[in-house]
Amino acid sequence: MTTDNRNPVFIDQKKGTGGTMDTHIEKSGSDLTRLIEKFQQDNSESLQLLANSLVSIFTQGGRLLIAATGNLQPIAQLTASHFTHCLGFERPTLPAITLGTDITLSTSLAHSGQSHLKLARHFQALGSENHLLLMFSDGSDDPALAELINISANGQPRALFSPADNKIKNQRDCTDLHLCVETTSSPRLLEVSLFCGNLLCELVEADLFGV
Repeated sequence: MTTDNRNPVFIDQKKGTGGTMDTHIEKSGSDLTRLIEKFQQDNSESLQLLANSLVSIFTQGGRLLIAATGNLQPIAQLTASHFTHCLGFERPTLPAITLGTDITLSTSLAHSGQSHLKLARHFQALGSENHLLLMFSDGSDDPALAELINISANGQPRALFSPADNKIKNQRDCTDLHLCVETTSSPRLLEVSLFCGNLLCELVEADLFGV
């Protein structure tokens, strides 16, 4: 006689929800595939322009600064780490910094009721004169991003990744290089933003290191 050692909790749960989950998984996968294909089609020229600009910035000793709103902050940090360390292969560092990640500064600002300055103050503290500022926005009216936009208009290039229906005027008007995603879904926006960050790093790596 054989004994079924599988966890019965998992078996029972699947019996009750398997069909619904199968449908959800299939829909999420097909939605993401469609979104990425459309993102590539709509933004191919802008992605190449952004990658070429980054190559120029890095070649001249500059750096990539990244800011993000809401739950896109981890995407900004992951993108910066790929540039700073590597994505596809070992190579020299490409300096990238995620704004707003100075915990001591953020805590101090929050204590004095000035959390909306966490991106702007970090940007000013760096004193950067040769950089590209990439902003990941979820389309919300974020006070911290608004302050950063106000103080970063110093002639250095800026680019914005956000939903296509972004209604925040200061975000839409701050740059001509706008990477748009046709979605109102937070999970799909996260996934496409990760694809965007990875793709940019791949393009820059390939151009600079010939791989």
